[in-house]
Amino acid sequence: MKKIISLLLVLLAGLLVTACSGSDTKTEMLKAALLTGGPVNDGGWNQMAYEGLMGLEDIGYEVSNTENVQQDGQKQALQAYADQGYNLIIGHGFEWGDALTEMANTYPDIKFLQIGGNAGGKVPNLTSAEFKSYELGYVMGKIAAVTTESKKFGFVGAAKIPTLVAEITAIKGAIKETDPTITVAEIYTGSWSDVAAGKKAGEQMINQGIDTIIGIGDACDAGVIQAIEEAQAAGKDVKFIGWTGDFYKAYQKDFIITSGIQDVQAVIKDIATEVKDGTFESRYYLPGFKSGGLSIGTWSPIATDAQKAAGEAAVKRIVDGDITPKQIFELSGLPASEYYSATELVYSK
Repeated sequence: MKKIISLLLVLLAGLLVTACSGSDTKTEMLKAALLTGGPVNDGGWNQMAYEGLMGLEDIGYEVSNTENVQQDGQKQALQAYADQGYNLIIGHGFEWGDALTEMANTYPDIKFLQIGGNAGGKVPNLTSAEFKSYELGYVMGKIAAVTTESKKFGFVGAAKIPTLVAEITAIKGAIKETDPTITVAEIYTGSWSDVAAGKKAGEQMINQGIDTIIGIGDACDAGVIQAIEEAQAAGKDVKFIGWTGDFYKAYQKDFIITSGIQDVQAVIKDIATEVKDGTFESRYYLPGFKSGGLSIGTWSPIATDAQKAAGEAAVKRIVDGDITPKQIFELSGLPASEYYSATELVYSK
């Protein structure tokens, strides 16, 4: 009798182990990691990515992130997640291209995503999404052209990388097409995270009589907004137009007329879903207005009918195919070699 009971206990224990291991297999979660060059509370580029990452929890992912990664530490940061067996690793920005390519070659079983660059499609496990900067630049430039009253416009960028050069080139083209008498000033802070540098750049522009600024500098944009807020308090009427994130919604400042939205969250969710479903495809693609990857953000309560009409008309012109990428760049009046080399010819196609 004791032998029978012992045998039954052994069999029961075996069944429990099998059941438990089966349960673990079914509930095993995929893991995704996001790496950014700046803080994830910048209100724009990095925050959009962080919010997209957190949204992956709803589709069964365990998520992690590392912010403020310097370029010389990118490979080590990516490798740390790869060695932990993460299923999807995201490098957020053009500057991640080389490190992602090397790590994708080193870890062929892990899927990698670059947002804002063109490294994808060359390695089987690396995809890139680069928003159609020229489209967003054209639309925001049209809005800026009818916003400035001093006929002085300013652009504050972080680093002179191809995507930012493409963006400011398209902005210049749209402004010149609308009103050739408007002057355009540019300042590059050299940092994606230095708020003080952004504020200094904003102050420099305001002191030059510039009354409309577009910021594409991640955390630096917060500094530009601080400079404008102080100028407003001193009686100077200066306006801001955001980029990537919905800046009016984030800051609730009336001088933020609107923003050009890049739907980073949708890109992250789409690629993560492909990884989960086993349908991941290595490619380089460009979301734009027609696909819904780009849009105009929340309008300030003081935004005028002229500003809204300018933005909506520009979007319609792009979606309807009435203006081509090549035409947008040529409007700027820059030598073809300059804007083509900046964008590696991709935008002329």
